[in-house]
Amino acid sequence: MGELDKIILSASCSKTKPPTFRSWTHSGKIIRVTCDDDLKMEWLKIKVLTLKCWKGASLAVVRMDELPKLTKATLWIPGEAQADLDEKEVVLRRLKEQNTTLHVAK
Repeated sequence: MGELDKIILSASCSKTKPPTFRSWTHSGKIIRVTCDDDLKMEWLKIKVLTLKCWKGASLAVVRMDELPKLTKATLWIPGEAQADLDEKEVVLRRLKEQNTTLHVAK
């Protein structure tokens, strides 16, 4: 069981009402939690600080309006539909190496 589950379950065993959240979604490296109010967001911030992560991981609770706007783009590179896989790999590698801040999907 995860640390956050333990925290939530221990809170539900106490006499205080456990926090509830409107919804949550997971996308890529982000878990988006919709809190009912600022108190629940503050509770989540405090609890996330107590979680032990794997090496190199960093967790933070931030308001949605504090996050940078993401821009998604789709690139079509003309060529034969049956192009050699190596050619596709070369194109993807070039895109990734020349655009280090972009997520290049295969």
